[in-house]
Amino acid sequence: MLSNKFFPVLLVVASFFLPSMLYLGSSNFLGYDSYYFLAEVCGGNPIYDAPSNAPLHDVVLSALPCNDFLLKLLLVVLLGLSMLIIYAIGEDYSKGWGKYTTLFAMVSPILIYNSFKFENDAFAFPIIYLATFFFLRHLREKQKTATTFLKVKKNYVYLFLTLACLTIATLFWGGSFYTLLFFSLFEPILFLITIPLLFVFGSPLFQSALPRFDVNENNPLQGMLSVLFFIGQLVFPRTKRVFNFPYFWLTMFFVVFGLINPKFMILALPLIGLALANAFNLASVDGKQKMLLVASICIIGFSLPIGLGSLHPNSIEHEAVQDLVNLGVDENKVLFNDWSYGHMVYYYGGETNQRASPDRQLDVNNSFENVLVLTRHDLNCGLIKKYDAPSVIGALKLYRC
Repeated sequence: MLSNKFFPVLLVVASFFLPSMLYLGSSNFLGYDSYYFLAEVCGGNPIYDAPSNAPLHDVVLSALPCNDFLLKLLLVVLLGLSMLIIYAIGEDYSKGWGKYTTLFAMVSPILIYNSFKFENDAFAFPIIYLATFFFLRHLREKQKTATTFLKVKKNYVYLFLTLACLTIATLFWGGSFYTLLFFSLFEPILFLITIPLLFVFGSPLFQSALPRFDVNENNPLQGMLSVLFFIGQLVFPRTKRVFNFPYFWLTMFFVVFGLINPKFMILALPLIGLALANAFNLASVDGKQKMLLVASICIIGFSLPIGLGSLHPNSIEHEAVQDLVNLGVDENKVLFNDWSYGHMVYYYGGETNQRASPDRQLDVNNSFENVLVLTRHDLNCGLIKKYDAPSVIGALKLYRC
């Protein structure tokens, strides 16, 4: 079965449909921050601040219906577009590589899990990948020896399309700028745009690029974990030529940046997919079968948690936040909570100061009085309910103080 030429195609199809169907059938969205935007779509969020770095996303939000299934379906479509463009990048580099480029870009859950978060980032991913498609074409045309006027003109059309896509993507998600920055290293004419932008927005861009160990998506340890799934595939070809992959230095800049701050590893996925497609091409028949087997396991392994509801926020956390908000209304008490639940509190109609950032985290040394507290910390207050079994981070508990 693994040697069947249609098996990689089936795997690519499965890597889209399996997680998508499970997601559409699930009861929750992925990611705590999704509920910040969902609250705005479904009746208005009192703390919603239309982000200055994502004006197009604000326009889109105002036109979306408050319907969980339709909103999830939109995210599924965006994932599909991202995968199609990654396929086009691989196929454009070498005929027959598209399916492998797409498949191996999916052996880590980065694209699936981030695409299924209802955040402005998800709207930018396919546009960034389209910009990557045009830029890689630009680089290849630039390397050709023929320099006739028509060839040069065609080449810079690709560069213009790259800039157009990145401009649109940046209006959805400011993180798109880093793609432009790394592209500039390989096409210096782009510095005419990036240098002025760095002067104007350099400070926030630098701050956003820094790692944060207290936020999972910005924790370099998480970045190392996600890359292991890619690195593992390089073992099977058993040749050092796997490191002579397409666009080596461009890929390495993106990967190193993603290791520093794993939130941005998603920018590297098309290039990582190409590198692993190259590895697959170099592998023996036995090596190819092992690579496809690992890919199969990864696709199933990362899809199942979506259907099982074990990703955050899970059903237990939803129940706990709803209990907190409802009890707060019944008893007219101020609400306190671990900061990660802050946006969910607003989504369910409550108010809290612990939200959005670890800078607003719960102070467990506070003298709580006449309040309700939802936390995984142990407090010297009356325990109303414990929601799950103790874990490394502690059991989730609702207190009356």
